[in-house]
Amino acid sequence: MIKILTVLLAIAFLLQIPVFVNAEVYIPDNEYVGFYDHDGVYTVIGGVKNNEMHPVIPEINVTIMDGDNIFSESYEFSPIMPAQMLPLKIKIPEITSENPILEPPVITSYTTGYQFKNGYVLYDDSLVLHPDGRMTGTIKNAGEETFENFRIYALIKDENENILDVANSQKFDIMHPGEILDFEMIPHPKIADQINLYSCFAFGEDEIFPLNVERNGEQYTFRYQSGAWFTDVEFDSSGTELSMYT
Repeated sequence: MIKILTVLLAIAFLLQIPVFVNAEVYIPDNEYVGFYDHDGVYTVIGGVKNNEMHPVIPEINVTIMDGDNIFSESYEFSPIMPAQMLPLKIKIPEITSENPILEPPVITSYTTGYQFKNGYVLYDDSLVLHPDGRMTGTIKNAGEETFENFRIYALIKDENENILDVANSQKFDIMHPGEILDFEMIPHPKIADQINLYSCFAFGEDEIFPLNVERNGEQYTFRYQSGAWFTDVEFDSSGTELSMYT
């Protein structure tokens, strides 16, 4: 009886190890990059992976060695569902040196509610990369709840699997259980001829990319769409009106 109990305890311990190792929120090293983009603005792009058993909202601290200066700021990201990766994109015009160095991210997270549960991209003949760089395909709501106000996101990569940009589809206002819809992703024209693949498809809110601004002495995270970009964002003295340039 003692031997059997010992074996059972050993098996139970081994079964727990993968759960402990994999249960985390992280960005793979090869999917966290910083570079000056086609607008000449320093941009950080990454794929945030949720290996937890529940949805999370991650907070990501981005640190960049900018010549003699150090830029460090935390951004609260959008919810990520279990076993999914959601693209991150942050434009940082404060970075101006010739060879900035992006340090590894520091990530914390907390639990949140489910969104777009059992929604997925169909990996079949409908998923097509077109000669002009567009990606088209279909998505399905295989869950029991209606989806509202969302887009499909993906990382865009070249033939060496270097990240070029983040893609987003058109906005979907509503998607009923069992429904199948078509999506389209249109890249920036300046990178269209470099595109080799789209990866890490994911459902996400309409606006997921973070931009920090100070409001009444505290940090406020404003979110925007991938195709847009804003600068000189600030609240008025009352903290109720937000102004920006695009």
